[in-house]
Amino acid sequence: MCDLDKIYDLDRLICVFLVNKLTEFKQYNTNSHPIKFNNIEEWHRVVQEMIDCFSVYEQVEIVENRCLENEDINKIRHGFELLKLYIFDLWD
Repeated sequence: MCDLDKIYDLDRLICVFLVNKLTEFKQYNTNSHPIKFNNIEEWHRVVQEMIDCFSVYEQVEIVENRCLENEDINKIRHGFELLKLYIFDLWD
């Protein structure tokens, strides 16, 4: 049986999960960064950019059927593009 509360707003759930895990990753990632970056600070700026993109859901309150604006959706999509590029670099 499916718990509808866990899948009803799956897009929001995934984004909130990513914000939490990327924030935790950034805090503990002190030893490595992708080779294309010169230092950990450059890498952490990109990780923070992903966090900021996925945080859009936390900033938008869904009240009275308010939907995400196109700008919000584009920001989230950008976050997923970055995640796609760096998914295999999320380790320390």
